[in-house]
Amino acid sequence: MNCLDVFLNAENENVSTKEFIKFRKVLLANVEKAKNIRFERHFRYLLDLLENVSKGLHARLHLKQMSADTQNRLTELHLRSIQDLKLKCEKIRKSVLEKTALIIEDIATDCYEKMSKDSEKKIILNPSDVTPMIEVKWHPTRFANEINIRITEYVNNRLQSEQVLQKFEDVKNEIISFYREVSTDLSAMENQWTNVVKTESFGEYRREGPSDQDDLPLQIKIPVVALSVLVMVALVALGIMVSPVLIPTLLIMSRDDRKRRIIDEVYDKHKDKIRGEIRTHLTKNCGDPLNDLVENVTKDLLPSRI
Repeated sequence: MNCLDVFLNAENENVSTKEFIKFRKVLLANVEKAKNIRFERHFRYLLDLLENVSKGLHARLHLKQMSADTQNRLTELHLRSIQDLKLKCEKIRKSVLEKTALIIEDIATDCYEKMSKDSEKKIILNPSDVTPMIEVKWHPTRFANEINIRITEYVNNRLQSEQVLQKFEDVKNEIISFYREVSTDLSAMENQWTNVVKTESFGEYRREGPSDQDDLPLQIKIPVVALSVLVMVALVALGIMVSPVLIPTLLIMSRDDRKRRIIDEVYDKHKDKIRGEIRTHLTKNCGDPLNDLVENVTKDLLPSRI
C-alpha cells in the first residue's frame, strides 16, 4: 500500500486505496474491541472499589448498633468459618490436582489397552470408509505413512470424544461450583456485618456474589478445556524403512508379506509409545489449564475475598 497514492488520489480507486479501506476497517474493528475491553476492566475496577467502600460504611454503621458481646461472638464465629474456608481451598486444590492426573493416566492406559487388542487393531487399520490396509497400493514409505495417518486419526477421535471431554469438563464445573459456594458463604458473612443483602450499583440492584456466568471473574470465564488435534505422529515408519536389517528382509518377501511386516512394525511402535504421547498431550492441553484454574480460585480469587 502506497500511502502517498492513497491520500493524493483518494477519489480514484486503485490498489492502494482498496488496501487502505480494508486496513481501515480491520483497524477500526480492533480499536473498538480494545476500547470495550478497557472500558469493561475499568468499570469492574470502579464497581469493586465502590462496593468495598459501601460495605465498609454499612459495616461501621451496623456495628455501632451491636453490643460488644455480640460483636465478639460474631467475630469468633466468622474466624472459625474463615479457617474452615481456607482448609476447603487447600483440600479442593489437592483434590483437583490428583483427580486431573488420574483422569489423564486412565485415558492413556485405556487407549493403550484398546490398541493392544487384535480386534481393535483391525478396526484402527481398516476403517469402514477407506480401503483396507492390506489392499493399499504398495510403496514402502507411502504405505507406512498411511498406517501412521490411520493410527493418528483413531487416537485423535478417541481424545476428542464426548466421553473424554466430559471428564475434564466435570473437573472444571467442580472448580466453578466450589467458587460459587465459597463466594456465597463469604457474602453471607459480609451481610451479617453490614446488614445489607443487596448493594446499589449505578442505579441498579444486583445480588452479592456470583449468580450466573456474567458474574464470574475473567480468570474463570476463559475456556479451559480445548483438546487440539494431532496428538502424536513421529513418522516411525521412515526409521523402519532405512533400517539396514529390515530392507534386505523385505526384498525377499512377497508383496503381502511385506505389507504385513510393515503394518506390524509401525503399529507396535506407535502402541508402545502411545501412553506417553497421550499423557504429555493431555497434561499440556487439559491438565495444566485446569491446574491453573484451581490455583487462581484457591490461591488468588477466594483468598483475596477472605
